[in-house]
Amino acid sequence: MEFLKRHFLILGIILSVGFFPDQSYSQKLVDIISEDIVVNSRTHVGGNTRNVIEVNFPQGTIGYVYRVSVFDIGDSHVSDMLFDLLSQIPVKSIQVGANMLKFVANNHNGEAVDYHILTSEQEKTAFINKDDDKWSACESFLNRISTCASLNKCIAGKVYFGFRNNNISDGLKVHFEIVALVDEANGSSTDITSNNSAATLYTYQVENRSNYDINFELSSDGINWLPYYLSSKTNQNYENNTSTLYFRISTNGSSFKTHVLNPNSKYKVEWSGAESVLDLFPIVE
Repeated sequence: MEFLKRHFLILGIILSVGFFPDQSYSQKLVDIISEDIVVNSRTHVGGNTRNVIEVNFPQGTIGYVYRVSVFDIGDSHVSDMLFDLLSQIPVKSIQVGANMLKFVANNHNGEAVDYHILTSEQEKTAFINKDDDKWSACESFLNRISTCASLNKCIAGKVYFGFRNNNISDGLKVHFEIVALVDEANGSSTDITSNNSAATLYTYQVENRSNYDINFELSSDGINWLPYYLSSKTNQNYENNTSTLYFRISTNGSSFKTHVLNPNSKYKVEWSGAESVLDLFPIVE
């Protein structure tokens, strides 16, 4: 496997307009990953037709732009990095749902991969081991040649992009890039990627025991909220350098159920039969 990684290069450009409509935060672009991987063909001896790239989002991430560029093995890689291209356009053009097709790498060979966004270590392992009944992706994209898109979901602190090559005979080279948009107004109190070695980190574990994939929100101040996703029957640790963390969840448009979490504690999301909604409960061990 050949690779070139650029993890957490804080080459941030400070931005002053919102990633979402009707919001206004001080924001910066953070270059997360620029990496080459090889996804072997189904007939490659000793080769895995699946590969995974781990993505660690900074606290305060409210969305991200990613680019998948697919080439034959040996072909040249993209010439302009995604971070450099995004740095040259107005931030209002980087809103979730914006058309990013102009940044797609020029590719004429027609080769394609499937890729899936996974939100837990268990799902990543099941994907690699081809236990396809044991993983459920936050998002799946099938038979994609090359693409560039923005998302404001599948942000779980750590996620995994799983790539699968369905080609019978040809291995493929994938160049993968992610640029995060980080809200500094929120991240100023929760950004654990800064080099502040004196900061105390508090861990909060949330386990989804329901039969549903869930979307919920976390906040360090109860005002600025960040979206998160958690697949059914999985758990995820969240770290914060403040001792207060707020959690809220809504079921089918109902009123939010809001809770204040205790540091270094574990919680579970379950169906509350009394109110017919999903809600959060402490795990008593």
